[in-house]
Amino acid sequence: MKILHLNHSDSVGGAAKFTRRLHDALLAEGVNSLICCSSIKNQDPRVFNINPEISPLNAVLRAKSAQFLDQKIARLEFENPRNFKSPGLVGAVKAKWINESDFDVVHLHWINGGLISIKEIGKITKPIIWSMLDMWPFMGSEHYVDDNHNGRWIGGYENISRLNSSKGFDISRISAKMKTRYWLADKNIKFVSPTSWLANRAMQSYLLQKKMISVIPATINTDLFMPEQANRTLETKNQFTIGYGGAFSGRKGWKLIAEFLNTYDKELAGSEVIIFGAPISNAFKSPYYDVKQFGQIKDEEKLVTIYNKMDILIFPSLIETFGLIAQEAQSCGVPVICLKNTGASEVIEHEKTGFEINGNLNELTQTLRTLKAESQTREAFALNSRARALKLWSFPIVANKYIELYSE
Repeated sequence: MKILHLNHSDSVGGAAKFTRRLHDALLAEGVNSLICCSSIKNQDPRVFNINPEISPLNAVLRAKSAQFLDQKIARLEFENPRNFKSPGLVGAVKAKWINESDFDVVHLHWINGGLISIKEIGKITKPIIWSMLDMWPFMGSEHYVDDNHNGRWIGGYENISRLNSSKGFDISRISAKMKTRYWLADKNIKFVSPTSWLANRAMQSYLLQKKMISVIPATINTDLFMPEQANRTLETKNQFTIGYGGAFSGRKGWKLIAEFLNTYDKELAGSEVIIFGAPISNAFKSPYYDVKQFGQIKDEEKLVTIYNKMDILIFPSLIETFGLIAQEAQSCGVPVICLKNTGASEVIEHEKTGFEINGNLNELTQTLRTLKAESQTREAFALNSRARALKLWSFPIVANKYIELYSE
């Protein structure tokens, strides 16, 4: 069985991690897996740029041009505030060479950034699996909207439903109409979601309401992301350590973290707070906590070491399709606090591997106080977290779910 994965990048972002880990898991199970990208950072014979049959220079030029045009088209629509959008009207990858290749299945992941257009996806004649890593496949050009936002993705992208704050070309409507025309009714596309949270939204949508959505979680290398007891006895031995992996994005819950860092709590004051995944910034400083910033971490072994310094990870994303950080932490035996009614809340098991909270500061601090005071609870949660990772996300578990889907 020969599988072609399409993802914009081979290394940058959560979608790249998702794709690469599944690719590695499939290789371990004997599947012939290759990845097609439009942005490549690493040298790997199984990862190629756009099309293996054209010159590397031509591939780079086509990829850069398509990405440039895609973003230029997105800017023809004016919004306040401006949201990141992907029109999907241009793409560097063409269906013709895919159809003429010997791949058995085409597996789409995050295919934006000018990788392949909506129209070209519709031209692919081979069976398609699509791992939805955000909400774009069942929206217009948007990637995320909150539950209180205008529901065009449910009711349909008609002119009357457009927000008054949107001006210029209705790019979202154009993208949605293109999806309807080229692949809405295509029975060769099998959609997969990493969580029921995202699958349920897809099945509510105007575009995918008649589709069956499979739910298969992301996979993780549990032999790499694992507890390292030695690291837990370093400088954090006598200090309660809280972790946060994220940036200043509103969707990632930065507001709650900022509020926490700048609010005094007698029982938590002096705790260590580890922050990673964002550039080092004065915004993360706190008068009440010992903040240590590690910036953006590309080395996964270093990331494992950082997780192993934590007693608890806060993952306060407001809109989250899955949450790889919450998954990585638990695989290292670190319990997680996340928000209710998000994809991340499916990653944890409430009151066994972490806690679901509503997202207010009082609830967060009370949960942290409880965990700080009850070391036996933390230890039980750590063991449960590691067991959950082995049971649900290890390479062979997830790879064989996809192999079964490919075989169908």
